Amino acid sequence: MKLLARLHWLLAMAIASSGIAYPQVGLPTGEERAALVADIQGKYPAMPANVVELFADTRQSFDKETRCEVADWFADAPEGVTPGVAEQGAVWSDVCMLAVDDLTPAFAADRIGAERFSVDVDGDVMTVMARAETMPMVCCGPQVDMIRLGDSAYWARRIRLANLDRATSTVIVVEAGNPAAAAVAFNEAYVWRGPHAPAPHPEAPALQGRIEIGFIDSVALGERRRISIYLPPGWTKDTPWPAVFIGDEGHAMFMLQVESMIADGRIRPLVLIGVTAAKTESVDEEVFGAPGYADTRNSQYMPEFGATGRFDRHTAFIADEVTAWATREYNVSTRREDRAIAGFSGGGTMALFVGLRRPDVFGFAIPLSPAYSLAKASDLEPGQRASFYMSGGLYEPSFHLAAKRNGALMKAAGYDVTVEHPASGHFPDHWKLVFGNALLRFFPKE
Repeated sequence: MKLLARLHWLLAMAIASSGIAYPQVGLPTGEERAALVADIQGKYPAMPANVVELFADTRQSFDKETRCEVADWFADAPEGVTPGVAEQGAVWSDVCMLAVDDLTPAFAADRIGAERFSVDVDGDVMTVMARAETMPMVCCGPQVDMIRLGDSAYWARRIRLANLDRATSTVIVVEAGNPAAAAVAFNEAYVWRGPHAPAPHPEAPALQGRIEIGFIDSVALGERRRISIYLPPGWTKDTPWPAVFIGDEGHAMFMLQVESMIADGRIRPLVLIGVTAAKTESVDEEVFGAPGYADTRNSQYMPEFGATGRFDRHTAFIADEVTAWATREYNVSTRREDRAIAGFSGGGTMALFVGLRRPDVFGFAIPLSPAYSLAKASDLEPGQRASFYMSGGLYEPSFHLAAKRNGALMKAAGYDVTVEHPASGHFPDHWKLVFGNALLRFFPKE
């Protein structure tokens, strides 16, 4: 697969994997709204009436529709708000929604002109307007559905984003629920780079190394899986090679950057091994627990998600079968100090827990935007341990919170763990930056 097509696929994955597809519900109405308002007032009697109404709109949850007034109120940790909820409020206050009542179809039409969408930044506020027949979504830093202006074909979102002066935020407008449209939207991306944003790691202008494809008939998974491996210039089988094993065939995202870092003498020459993810299929309720939906990718990437044993079998596949194949076919080093496990989104969760549970195989782990799962005491027992370099962007609140909480748990347990929270979202610009930083830490030029 050509690199550009692979990047389109990665964008679609970012859209599709940025949240688990729970059934959606609309705004509460009638008696339901009255009950929600009464319950909120009972829990938080000091909450202003307008904030109560906004909190009721999201059914007392923090999500992509969270208004800034709600997030800010909880972030201030008033009396009656637990520390954990205040922490959630603080995370969601970094990327929250503001009203668009003042925007009109005529104003949007004038601003967009002949383009499909527009982006304006004023201080810490980003306003996105679009023209579309059906509801579009903004992706991927932040990620939110747009609001129709009246009954027109114009849509808008006004988003407050923390630290926009040091942010890298890629904004794409794509038809909601249609990740296949990402290939078109990718070419129209708007990239905001604040005046104090960190410089990206340089990338090679063209690939000088090569990619090879192999297949493993996995005993652990009971199926055949494709494996892709990037080999840098000068690779031979005569010497052992350090390697990073990456979920979702993420080698395609990083190999030009890695090639540049090797050529510049910033890191040791190494290979990247991209492991194919399981397909997500709508089949039965074995995995997800609801009729008609089964997420086989996340059930293998996240412990406690779906059917018992899937994560453990996939861990055995990565840690035992893929590493053995890579050593046999490409002389990848058998030393744990030469091997890292990495991934993004659900794959970041996979990298986190494989790193925790198989430090005998991987000396390093690079979980990028790990989702949902939190480490338990049994994951943090004393003994041999990997070192971790983890991230959760400010503009992907659920992933930000997961990285923050896991990092705190691991630091308290004595782990060597670095956690970055770049002013960015659920997108390759975030993952490339942190992945490069992790390589500088774990594989510096000797």
